[in-house]
Amino acid sequence: AAKGGVICIAGKSGFLSAKGLTEGTTLDDYVDHMKYVCDLVGSDHVGIGTDVSDDRRYNRAFLEDFHRRFPEIAIIDDKLDASLMHPTGLKNPGEVLNITAALQRRGFNDEDIKKAIGGNVQRVINQVLKPRP
Repeated sequence: AAKGGVICIAGKSGFLSAKGLTEGTTLDDYVDHMKYVCDLVGSDHVGIGTDVSDDRRYNRAFLEDFHRRFPEIAIIDDKLDASLMHPTGLKNPGEVLNITAALQRRGFNDEDIKKAIGGNVQRVINQVLKPRP
């Protein structure tokens, strides 16, 4: 944040709660993290980084291989229960739109919602890709 960057929140249950891989999480847990970052470094530095894919990517063979190679990354546990991988309300790309309504319910104003759902990331992209003199 001190350098103008953005912290994008990943929609993985294992990142959102200590019990996320065994009990699952919700869209409210996701928004809790967005609010935490806003409170910590300001609304100019939070974004959506869901890493949500459709179910075809998360077949058993992929999950077994990923967990075997990267057991320290909390996206899946030994039970390989892909149904708990993403928060309820944010299980696939079609549900990303639910984030806006959840932010509204939590009291985020329109300006901060626009920043969180893409404005902040767009600002950083514009800065990075800005032609240099």
